[in-house]
Amino acid sequence: VAFLVTWSFIVLTVTGIVLYIVPHGRVAYWVHWSLAGMEKEQWGWVHMMFGGVFIITGILHLYYNWKPFKKYFAVRIKGHLEFKQEIVVATALTLLIFVLSVLNIPPASWVIDLNSWIKGTWVTSPDLEPPFGHAEEVSLAGISRRMNIDLKKAMNELENNGIHIESQRDSLEKIARSNQTTPMAVYG
Repeated sequence: VAFLVTWSFIVLTVTGIVLYIVPHGRVAYWVHWSLAGMEKEQWGWVHMMFGGVFIITGILHLYYNWKPFKKYFAVRIKGHLEFKQEIVVATALTLLIFVLSVLNIPPASWVIDLNSWIKGTWVTSPDLEPPFGHAEEVSLAGISRRMNIDLKKAMNELENNGIHIESQRDSLEKIARSNQTTPMAVYG
């Protein structure tokens, strides 16, 4: 169990760093952003699954080591003032970081602002921005209507450019995946 806790922690650390630096979702999904062969959504899935593994194995680890855990606390409580200071400092620091994060106050706001800045650097051209959030999820007919594009002309143009369309009700994402391209390329 201890090795699962350790490996889960390592995976959570790596996926957490990746998710910190990925582009905003609207951009990542629009351009099919990927790293190491995995797209943003897949990185999120791995992070979520190992978060669950970490919680479950952490609980199991505590369960299997309950006697030593109780003994550790009993010894510390009986006569070690340092432990009390340690737990007070750790608890206060945890609460402080939580409150600073919620209220977006420095130094937590610096980390949050850095995250926004990094995500913003992925957009180096207006073409990388979708016309609206989650445009990749909208059907070809829907995006044509919303953007005042003639649907028949758009379908002909796409077919002429080698983009096969099964149905005008298919999302840009589905059309892009079936043609091994990105929603941005289908829209453009």
